Amino acid sequence: DYALLSLYYGMLLALGLYNLLLFMSTREPTFIAYVAFTIAMAISQLSLNGLGNQFVWPEWPEWGNIALPMGMALTGLTGSIFVQLFLDTRRTSPFDGLLRASVALFVISILLAFYLPYRPLAIFVALLGVVFSAVAVLTGIHSVRTGHPGGRYFMLAWAALLLGVVIQGLRVFGLVPSTGFTMYAMQIGSALE
Repeated sequence: DYALLSLYYGMLLALGLYNLLLFMSTREPTFIAYVAFTIAMAISQLSLNGLGNQFVWPEWPEWGNIALPMGMALTGLTGSIFVQLFLDTRRTSPFDGLLRASVALFVISILLAFYLPYRPLAIFVALLGVVFSAVAVLTGIHSVRTGHPGGRYFMLAWAALLLGVVIQGLRVFGLVPSTGFTMYAMQIGSALE
């Protein structure tokens, strides 16, 4: 339904612009990381539901062929960076090394988008998304337990998004049925976030 999708993309645009304004006034890198995350999320979701190929980049079929795994990898990359910055994992988390590894693996998957066929790349990125979600949840739980001021906010906001990533990843692997809900679980989780 175009009305719901318009509302979703409007929310992403508003979140991105709001965080861009916060970055411009504070110069806090967490805000620009979130702006990058919202842009990457928009690319991945436009690719997932076909609106990107239909309306945004119809004259660029080469991009359309890699936009979904590239968008998902960019979402994972910017999400990983955001988690590191927001929860200050370098100083506070035993999971910082795993988050850094996820950044490296998402960068590799972005580079592989130019060389690998679609299906193996999509499976690789989906697996990375599931693993990253688990690491992000563990990082969030640790931050709550250790009293990090942003820990509760992170867990409250990102729980739905990360659950959506896991459900969508499980759908890619055929572990849950392909339904409207499982197909758009990440988008639903993102809207709730």
